[in-house]
Amino acid sequence: MRWLRSSSPMQLAGWSGVGCLIYLAGYLTTSFNVLSRGLQTLVFLLLVGLGMAVTWLAWERLNDGIRNEKWTDDEIAPLRRLMERPVFKYIPWLMLASLVVMASVPGPLHSSLWFWPVFWANLTLGQLKVSVRPIVENRGGAGWLNAAPVRSAHWGERRVAGEESTSN
Repeated sequence: MRWLRSSSPMQLAGWSGVGCLIYLAGYLTTSFNVLSRGLQTLVFLLLVGLGMAVTWLAWERLNDGIRNEKWTDDEIAPLRRLMERPVFKYIPWLMLASLVVMASVPGPLHSSLWFWPVFWANLTLGQLKVSVRPIVENRGGAGWLNAAPVRSAHWGERRVAGEESTSN
């Protein structure tokens, strides 16, 4: 898998998409009854496994490259701009709507089997968006990190029923 090691962030995102398409192709083989049952199952498992492997390897290379600062911010910027486009906000909702339609309409699309390719594509897109999101460092300010420890004059005492708590 040398081609994944020397890829740019944009190419790795593309390989992740190719992995999703291979994964989808595995599910498409179940829709056609051209192959024998055993061969169809074998092709299904090979394509789904290959698609998952390509997608996962691309994710890992992208995350490792960003985490280890293999690429400069200028090299990651095109992929960040791509992931910030409005269309990538609506694609997950369209995928969810397609699942609802598939579940409610009887016919060949009405199958829980189609949930997994749509889920995998949505997972891949979400992972890519999270991977390229810039890391924001906590610069202090209000929050629990800067809060003083909680102190009480009555720490550990039992409360007696009927007594009102006195707060000073």
